[in-house]
This record gives sequence, structure tokens and C-alpha cells, in this order.
Amino acid sequence: MIRSEFERIERMTIENRAAKLQSLPDEVFEEVKQCGVLLKGPMVTPGAGDPWPNLVSANSLLRRGLELFAAVRPIRIPDKGIDWTFFRENIEGEYIWGNKGIQVDCGKTWL
Repeated sequence: MIRSEFERIERMTIENRAAKLQSLPDEVFEEVKQCGVLLKGPMVTPGAGDPWPNLVSANSLLRRGLELFAAVRPIRIPDKGIDWTFFRENIEGEYIWGNKGIQVDCGKTWL
């Protein structure tokens, strides 16, 4: 029998991160590292015009800190004959730029 215990990591809110001026607060990252499995929903990365301070993407910091090099996404639809697996690299290209990435607004691009 496999036992599972679910724990909610409450301090990963944008309010807490903004108050500490840390995209991924140290104590939160330590708590994350204690988990055998992490189910993560979307996290806010502040953008231009948002009421939050300019913080680096917490998603990017989690990927790097946990050494998650690829997102693996299997897609299986047997009745359509589809059995695909998509691999998306997580730590190169635009991800490596952190808060100096590309912003797109009304067809304009800035580096």
C-alpha cells in the first residue's frame, strides 16, 4: 500500500514573494525540496504595469534549483492513433535570460 500525504505550500503567493522581494523565498524552496513529488500550478511573474515589484520568474528558479532540464508531456489518443511524447527543454533559450527576457507588446519586441 502506498501512502500519500498532501501539503499545501502557502508562502509561495505573489503577496509573500513581493513582501520579501524574493521570487522564490529560501524557506519555501527548502520546503519544496522535502517533497517527493511536487504538483505546481501557475505562479504570477510580475510584468510591466503590475502592482508587484519586478521579480525574476519563480518557475525559472524552481527549474534551475531542482535541475529540471525538460518538460515531458505524453499525449495518447488511441482512437486517433496518436501516441506522442513532447520534450520541451527548460533551461536554455529565453529561459536562460531570466528577467532580461523578451517582452512583446503590440507587435514590438525588446531585448
